[in-house]
Amino acid sequence: MLGRRTVPGAAPPRASLLRVGLLNCEDDCVYGKPLPAMMNKWLELSTGGVELVAFDVKAGELPTPRVWPRYDGFIVGGSYSGAYEEPDTPWIQRLAATLRGMHAQRVPLLGICFGHQILAQSLGGTVAKSSKGITVPRREVTLVATSDLAKDLLGQSPPARVNLMQAHGDVVTKLPPDAVKIGTSEHNEYEMFATKDRSVLTFQAHPEFGASEYGRAQLLKTIGLLADKKLSKHTVASVGSMVRDAHTDDAWAAGVTRRFFAQAPARVAAVETAAT
Repeated sequence: MLGRRTVPGAAPPRASLLRVGLLNCEDDCVYGKPLPAMMNKWLELSTGGVELVAFDVKAGELPTPRVWPRYDGFIVGGSYSGAYEEPDTPWIQRLAATLRGMHAQRVPLLGICFGHQILAQSLGGTVAKSSKGITVPRREVTLVATSDLAKDLLGQSPPARVNLMQAHGDVVTKLPPDAVKIGTSEHNEYEMFATKDRSVLTFQAHPEFGASEYGRAQLLKTIGLLADKKLSKHTVASVGSMVRDAHTDDAWAAGVTRRFFAQAPARVAAVETAAT
């Protein structure tokens, strides 16, 4: 089903805008409803406009191959569900099949949290519950920017470390065969990865949560939902001030994301030329 909902508040379409599809994988009762607005506020931190078009993946909305060329790429968002639930979850099965088809056509894909995980799993990696439990709210990520691939995606002189908001209990435990680690932390070996063809880039983190007061308020609600089942009330209370006040590098992540989509055609063409 073709999604047609341009995110409220997004700039009107014009030739200079990037057009990006958002594959929203969350229920409205968690943060599915506010996610498009949070993404838009985050992407506004970068230079240049982005027209964001949302697809409700759980409701059966997925872009078909016919419309893929109309977009500069797609963001795969977070979810309360686990990627490893795919065998028993039809919507995750449909999503994974779509992502594999997109990757085969080198459609630019950016994953965030669950998006990071389902992209890894769909392309041949593995995902599991973290042995360290739930990770919230802010973590320092060390960038692994020594390879040409990492420099292409992160820039020639990226910072050594960045701080980003996180809310997850699952992790990528093995990368796909054609992927390279470009971010790591003491809590999670694979904080960021990219495929060698430069068409996939992922964040385990949630930069859309840290980018605005609105996003941080939604993160607090999300953490609150975890209180009864996965986090103690003491933990929820103790992270509140950090969610509200901690510095995060969301503008950096937005800039990397915009550059990823804007430069994807040239990068992919260069990789294909080098392979011939």
